[in-house]
Amino acid sequence: METIPFIDYVNEDKSQYRFANTEFNKSINESYIDADEDFLIGNSGGFLMNIDFKFINVHLFTEVAEAYSRNILNPKLTSWIIGLPETKTENRNKYYYCPYLKGTIEYDRFWSRETIRRRNGMTAKCKLLKTGEIVDLHITGDHYNYLNYSRIQRTPTKPERKYLHSISDYKTELIGGFPRFWDGDYWNFKTDLFIARNKFHLTKAKARGKGYSNKRGSQSSNTVNLVRGAVIVLAADIIDYLTDKDATGYMVKRNLDWFEDNTHWKRGYVSENLENLHLGYKTRKGGNKIYGYDSKMFCVSLHNNESAAIGKRALEIDFEESGKLKNLRKALNVTMSSTEVGAGNVGTIRAYGTAGTKNANWADFAYCFYNPNAYQMMPFENVWDNNSRHAACGFFHPQVWNMEPFMDKDGNSLLMDAYEYDLINKENAAKNMTISDYLIYVGQRANSPEEAFKNATENIFSSPELDAHVNNVRYNPEYKYYRDGMLVDTDKGLVFKTNKEMLGSSSKVHPFIEKVPFDSNDDVYGCIREYYPPFRDRDGIIPKNLYYAVYDTVGKDKDADTIINKNSLNSINVMMFPNNISNSTGDILVASYAGRPPKMEQCDRIFLKLLNRYNCKGLPEVDRGETVHNFTRWRSLPKLYKDPTKVINDPKTDESNLGYGVNMGGGDKASQATEYLAELLYTPLSKRDDGSDVLVLHHIKDLPFLLELQNFTKDGNFDRISSMRLAPLLRKYADIKKIKPKGTNKRSIYDIIGLYGYKDKN
Repeated sequence: METIPFIDYVNEDKSQYRFANTEFNKSINESYIDADEDFLIGNSGGFLMNIDFKFINVHLFTEVAEAYSRNILNPKLTSWIIGLPETKTENRNKYYYCPYLKGTIEYDRFWSRETIRRRNGMTAKCKLLKTGEIVDLHITGDHYNYLNYSRIQRTPTKPERKYLHSISDYKTELIGGFPRFWDGDYWNFKTDLFIARNKFHLTKAKARGKGYSNKRGSQSSNTVNLVRGAVIVLAADIIDYLTDKDATGYMVKRNLDWFEDNTHWKRGYVSENLENLHLGYKTRKGGNKIYGYDSKMFCVSLHNNESAAIGKRALEIDFEESGKLKNLRKALNVTMSSTEVGAGNVGTIRAYGTAGTKNANWADFAYCFYNPNAYQMMPFENVWDNNSRHAACGFFHPQVWNMEPFMDKDGNSLLMDAYEYDLINKENAAKNMTISDYLIYVGQRANSPEEAFKNATENIFSSPELDAHVNNVRYNPEYKYYRDGMLVDTDKGLVFKTNKEMLGSSSKVHPFIEKVPFDSNDDVYGCIREYYPPFRDRDGIIPKNLYYAVYDTVGKDKDADTIINKNSLNSINVMMFPNNISNSTGDILVASYAGRPPKMEQCDRIFLKLLNRYNCKGLPEVDRGETVHNFTRWRSLPKLYKDPTKVINDPKTDESNLGYGVNMGGGDKASQATEYLAELLYTPLSKRDDGSDVLVLHHIKDLPFLLELQNFTKDGNFDRISSMRLAPLLRKYADIKKIKPKGTNKRSIYDIIGLYGYKDKN
């Protein structure tokens, strides 16, 4: 059964990768610190979680929490605790954790051990290797604290649900209790430890409902309660995202209250205000002097002030609900200095969030997630998105990871069971929801960042229709009718040969470039993807002016081994004009090419062959390259359009004085053409049975181009968009000049675009 990249990675043999602690970390001037060898270095240079074992006997990590839960139900112990002659300032509930009086050896030994575990973690034989051997497993101090000293709302265990049913309670779905051990939590807490020790920051994106507010609340409370003078800053777009019930700031206070009321670690409060929470105490004689731990947590709003988190020298700064924080990048730029001393970091910044939220502003979050090196974030190899192992990204927690009830008793996720269940739910949602609601539904239950960050750029092309069309083109097998190949000169003329047909011949076969952005480690020569062959009338003639081609060129020759993905690709697209010859509406993409042959002339020849193949003229961008020069040498200048922008601006322009091609530049002309392209793509052509519009967009099945539309930014490198923005210029030019296709006969569209079931006269 087809799965998702994350499941494929979990099942992958990881012996091929080197351990992170064998590599030099210039930030700390020594090897990466990773004593438990939890992290590997992938081929992309990003980190990989060394998920190569199962968890077993994890009850050893929760014995203290389980003892508390048993003891609080013990009537004899409760009676003893109530009868203790303690002072009013002493909390009695700590004896449910340790039923020995304060001052005894047992009491001191227990709380001393627990302090060490909260700080340094715990080791137990809980790691089951593939060989069957059970070895030591170490969890972090924050993870240990979370399991034993944090209270969350969670689903009941089987014994807890049995008790609820015994008292006729069949409605309660969540109860207050200690967290259970989850495999995903292990990697979450280990990642946080890794970034702290190795001077990284971090982005974390996730599916909704994975309990990160609980985890962050527990972590922050552990730090504030354990470290004298510690400062924690929680930042969000609006303060309510932090202080509302069950938000992270609220969780911090709830966990600190647990320490105050149920443990030995009572610190006292100077302030309990969530926006300025302060641990410590004052004395009558001390005036305003703060005694005790003097540690703090601040909750700040960044809505109108991206600098709100700076100046506090925080150990940890967390940007919460980053999927709703439109000025995240500005806030990061001004905040990073708050954690720096000289060239090093003394604090950690983390950006958390769920992207699939209606009316959210997650463009900045998506940028930071996919560009971790821009903000000194820990770069993970992207094991979540399709065809993305060459790239780095942030940490992602998919829907199928820790998806209850698909977990065993030791907290190992049953990934395939969860995936099958999730797939059925999403297929059902697709059938019964509107497109926009479905995209939000999937985004909140995302199994990959690309699902979570749909429409993340919120650009001129963004729409639910585009997102839905991308999904159709990507996953619907009915859209896989194209042919990949090249145009080849033969003794019978110009022939389109598929890559399969060319295998074993003298011609080198190049794959179609699917990835956006492309991977410079792959073959970047490219090939032609033909969606529809040329229409021919009954006389076998391809009508003149039925098609046109647009071409965005590169500026210099470049060998394949020197190309990086910041370089440009050539992009050629062949479109059908609106017409009444082919019995179609037109505005159909019939063929596309993107690639980077070593010589510019090689791509110009591909362009010329496509013009000959479709009996059409083409418009190249001529602010770089040598297309006009080459076409002059080949005596093919009549195959090129002259600059249409002059005619669009002034229909009376004398075309004899115009140059061939168009110089777009990067100014107003380019912006205007981009707007024209958006208008063209969203032009309605017909109606579906359900009344929705069929747009020009829906006639374009080139997935890389569609992905560029989703991710478009004004300052990015989008080669396919650069060529396609020339298309509306030719459409407007043709309308002005009343250019119409000319053919000899008409026949049914079913005779023509029945794809390849016809005798092609090459």
